[in-house]
Amino acid sequence: MKPKVRILFTVAAILLLMITMTACGSLSTEKKVDPSESSNENQEDVGNEDTEAAKPELTSLTISIFYSDDQLMNIVKEEQEIQYLGTEDLISKVWDALQNPLDEQLIDLWQGVELKKASLNDRLLTLDLSLPVDISLGSTGEAWQCNP
Repeated sequence: MKPKVRILFTVAAILLLMITMTACGSLSTEKKVDPSESSNENQEDVGNEDTEAAKPELTSLTISIFYSDDQLMNIVKEEQEIQYLGTEDLISKVWDALQNPLDEQLIDLWQGVELKKASLNDRLLTLDLSLPVDISLGSTGEAWQCNP
């Protein structure tokens, strides 16, 4: 698969992921998890209100990530569950999921791509990426690189 097509599939997968996560502002798989609910000690310790207020609330979300098969011929969908604290943590967890498939036979399409900065403003995700030099060589460059 040519790098431009691979990048196009990857960008399409990210866009589909982001649209799926933000569709209509609510997700049926989203559930709030409060880490302090499982502990009875926090209920008994009334004098330590600052500690309870500082504990963030985790959100659990099931996301769909798309990878390539080991032959780079097909796109394969994989679902992963992530837990995050806020928007920045969500973007970081999704980026990590994009680069780490659960099935070891799948290939992530973001190999070697570095995320420098990410921001979300008015439901618009902006990514500042650093691409490796050899990511857009084209078929001639790929043939040269595979058969030096």
